[in-house]
Amino acid sequence: MRESDNSDELNDRKEAPAGPERTPQVYAVRKARSGWTLSRRNLLGAAAAAAAAVHKDARAADCVVGAVSHLGGVMALAVTPDGRVLASGSVDQTIKLWSLPQGAFLKTLTGHSHYVTGVAISPDGRLLASVSQDHTIKLWSLPEGALLKTLTGHSSWVNTVAFSPDGRLLASGSFDQTIKLWSLPEGALLRTLTGHSDWVEEVAFSPDGGVLASGSWDKTIKLWSLPEGALLKTLTGHSSEVEAVAVSPDGGLLASGSRD
Repeated sequence: MRESDNSDELNDRKEAPAGPERTPQVYAVRKARSGWTLSRRNLLGAAAAAAAAVHKDARAADCVVGAVSHLGGVMALAVTPDGRVLASGSVDQTIKLWSLPQGAFLKTLTGHSHYVTGVAISPDGRLLASVSQDHTIKLWSLPEGALLKTLTGHSSWVNTVAFSPDGRLLASGSFDQTIKLWSLPEGALLRTLTGHSDWVEEVAFSPDGGVLASGSWDKTIKLWSLPEGALLKTLTGHSSEVEAVAVSPDGGLLASGSRD
């Protein structure tokens, strides 16, 4: 499939869904004597309560809450290593920061000119990376949310981004069928990995940072050695597009998810 195709499947996936303002949802998991319990926390809850306290007029409160909501579907989430901040990326072209576990709105990061399709946070929690259908990767400081750099080089939509475990490499995957490796904190392009025959949907580092896994709409998963970027192996078996890859904490297992 190519960017110029007009298939229903591509349109369903990429177009902004119509509907009300959207915010991420937080699920609190607790273990009780009766077993595990799951409860949903709406991230607008804290903002709504604060607005209601300040503005007794319900209409004024609605305006305040609406100002912090995403104005389109949420496409990506990432949590800082200390669990205190959640970043959400949206088709409204923004990234929003929320405090956890309260769910209070902190800040809106603007700068992308198309859907934000992926976000990732560095292992030390000091950098946020966002990728977009505007073909760019942006690096932001945390917790300030200041834009540090805009990385360019992909020739089409950027779908996914990941930090290496040591925080010295950034990997991005794109609709242009490539994976790019960037050095940090400079943001310099180190190399471009080619081999997929359709867009790259997701990338994931092994815990030791020695291998990068990539999942693609060409129905394969590829393993690359790092830092040289040599192709180690192509894993086949899925009968449809691969949309998710993850590596176990001990590096012994790779899981992949597909439309099949």
